[in-house]
Amino acid sequence: MKRKSLSILMLFILVFTMLPLSAFASTTGQQIQGQGELVIIGQYAGPSGHYPYGVIVYNESGQVVYNNSHYTSGGIGTGDSGTDSFVVPNLPSGTYTVVATQTLASFRIQSLYFR
Repeated sequence: MKRKSLSILMLFILVFTMLPLSAFASTTGQQIQGQGELVIIGQYAGPSGHYPYGVIVYNESGQVVYNNSHYTSGGIGTGDSGTDSFVVPNLPSGTYTVVATQTLASFRIQSLYFR
């Protein structure tokens, strides 16, 4: 019985402490310079349902200039993945940092460009 309780405790620690910390630590931003309409393209994956993934764009002063999320869909137990894009309109000339946000669904940025 003690061994089972210890196993459950270790699983609880792994799921609610280590996994969120490792996901947070792996969040890094990509920088881009330019002006106009910023296009962000990437791959998302996650469980089916209504789980958010998205991007936050910071200017060179560290202020948030764009924050938006999209959501996974699909039937129960099927999972959801694909390519998605975000478009940030009317950015003035500058350097921007784009960070992917994720909870249970993940978003991996593949390309950034101004048009």
